[in-house]
Amino acid sequence: NDKDFVLCTSRLNQDRIENLFGMFRLQNGNNRNPTSVQFYCAFKKLFCLNYFQHSPDANCIKDLDSILCHLNPAEQTNSSSVIFPEETPITCSTSLKIGTVDYRNLDVPESNALTFVCGYLYSKCLNVHCCELCIEYGRSQKDLDKTLLLCYFKAYTNKEKTVFGNLQMPHTSFYDYINELENLFTENFPVYAVEKSVGTKLKNACYNVPFEHPCENFDHQYLIKLFVRFRIFSSVTFLNRDLVSIRKLRNRKLANLQHL
Repeated sequence: NDKDFVLCTSRLNQDRIENLFGMFRLQNGNNRNPTSVQFYCAFKKLFCLNYFQHSPDANCIKDLDSILCHLNPAEQTNSSSVIFPEETPITCSTSLKIGTVDYRNLDVPESNALTFVCGYLYSKCLNVHCCELCIEYGRSQKDLDKTLLLCYFKAYTNKEKTVFGNLQMPHTSFYDYINELENLFTENFPVYAVEKSVGTKLKNACYNVPFEHPCENFDHQYLIKLFVRFRIFSSVTFLNRDLVSIRKLRNRKLANLQHL
């Protein structure tokens, strides 16, 4: 009944619930009546993106004061003191001088990929045909470079468990030949992958790459078939691994949020 009393309601007209639902409507192109699916997607996106954001107007001083009040000073004084060991002076030994730093640019796993593949292919070829000439051709590498280091120090074990086992490091011409086959496969596989008889077409294309082996009985056809089957299997396997990783629950949720 007091006529001099005035209630200011200018700031009470803005409904926070209306603002919240307005944000949901804006996520769907300012849709005034979103469907249940659209509302669910908008709520999920806003909640996941904004819930863990730190509020710029938050004040943590009160929380810090309450934490300090629960600390018991008596427990701090009666606690056993921490005894640190005496520091001993560090004696600097002489530096390891080797006269070279080329190891900084040594990509051992990447550089040895071709070496491992060539060693595997040639060892399988020796199972088909093996003679003294083929064995000598498979062990012709004498000088070690950075592309042979990992293959040299990590031997293929055999039954006798000798030092280097069944390690094969063929002639340089064999490496060049496999490298040419790899380039041909990389160029033609995306084209043939969507067609029928992929293996046959790649095999016929590999015959155009010249290769000469000192042994006349070396099974060149078996080498090409093995290389084609090996490369198709490795390509499809790595592609399937990428696709399987996308199916994981965590990645699927992230993909859903990115496409809202």
